[in-house]
Amino acid sequence: RDIAILPKDDLRYGHRLCVAEDSGMLLRSVLLSPAGTPIEKVMFTSITLRESIPDRRFEPTMIEENDVWQRVGIRTEPFELEPDPGWHIEWMPPGFEMTDNAKRVIAASPQPVQHMILTDGLASVSVFVAKPQERSALFEGITRSGALNAFARKLKGYQITVVGEVPEETVRMVGQSIVYRAGRGD
Repeated sequence: RDIAILPKDDLRYGHRLCVAEDSGMLLRSVLLSPAGTPIEKVMFTSITLRESIPDRRFEPTMIEENDVWQRVGIRTEPFELEPDPGWHIEWMPPGFEMTDNAKRVIAASPQPVQHMILTDGLASVSVFVAKPQERSALFEGITRSGALNAFARKLKGYQITVVGEVPEETVRMVGQSIVYRAGRGD
């Protein structure tokens, strides 16, 4: 069965899905630009369901001869911290809402990172607010990888990064609307 999910605006992508009627399994998915052209296609050409999977299938396969494999130890600091209530997103695409706002310690940053998640139930956008160790590490601009768009800017010495499987203009508009209002957690 073919299913089309078409947006009412240019702020998110459309979807064309093919689902097996007997099992409900997704067989094909096409992500559509606001103009309706395919951006990304995923399709199963054959599926083999096994009763069990050997443990060796879960071992890493992308490690080269000279690479080093390391396991991260147990954290001694808290994973989640109180988010800074001063950070606000002034504009979200219609139908989107913030479903999470947390400050976390992550492996990629020596400083805690505030992470806000916006979604309309199908598309989602992540907003990251981080204090870099060096001002020279601040980045500004837009980047794209397939259907994933990212927008970055600096604000009051912080790196603001907005990432999502939404059009470039959407991440840009969300990113440019972020403000800091000290002492106001409304």
